[in-house]
Amino acid sequence: IFKNEGIDLVESFGCEGISAYLYDKAEIIHKNSEAWKKFIEILHQHSQEPSTLGMSEHVVYVGQKPEAVATYPYQFTDNVLVPVQAEHAPHLFPLIHNTKITDTILWDGPENLESYISGFKQRQKQVMKKEIYMFTIFSNGEACGSCSIRPEEDQFKADIGLWISEKASGQGLGTKVVQELTEFGFNFLNLQRIEAYVFEGNLASRKIFEKNNYLFEGTLRQACKKRGHFLNEWLFAITKDEYQKNKL
Repeated sequence: IFKNEGIDLVESFGCEGISAYLYDKAEIIHKNSEAWKKFIEILHQHSQEPSTLGMSEHVVYVGQKPEAVATYPYQFTDNVLVPVQAEHAPHLFPLIHNTKITDTILWDGPENLESYISGFKQRQKQVMKKEIYMFTIFSNGEACGSCSIRPEEDQFKADIGLWISEKASGQGLGTKVVQELTEFGFNFLNLQRIEAYVFEGNLASRKIFEKNNYLFEGTLRQACKKRGHFLNEWLFAITKDEYQKNKL
């Protein structure tokens, strides 16, 4: 039954006597949350008795439905981008926490693994509702970064951002990711314009966008605040017309 309903089996245990009696009353108990919790505690404790294990006529199965995962009717090349899932967080945490990568992006990184996982769970829900479009970057089957494309309220313009682990940098992956996000933005989200903001002086990121035919539109003076300092940002952008022209 669990398999047919898409439920993962967490635990199974035997129960007799008072546990079995309570199980028969489950229809009444489950209406009271505190009683239900106590019911589960009694079942679990009683199931650990040596005399109960292996000789039960009653078996309780505990299951959990897995978190829903976002899917789009859009195929990314080589599965480089996968909609964000909470299970990605533990793999990404050591790649971003207290690393030099945060020197090049507005975000200073996660404070700890617990808060990072919590944030991922929230973002996974937002992705499911199509409130945001956030992806985990994969290379050779391993998570190695994160990216997103963020449409504005009017839905005709968006900006994109990304970070890639130090180990996976310098291999052309950033260029590939921006290409995939750009195609997703114009072909799936039907955007008219996509922008990117890069800290002034970040030449590596500048090359990534220029390779994808983004045009440098100027320097935004003191446009953001990072660690108590106001920084200039380079603005890059590409329009749908330019994208389609370059595809010919």
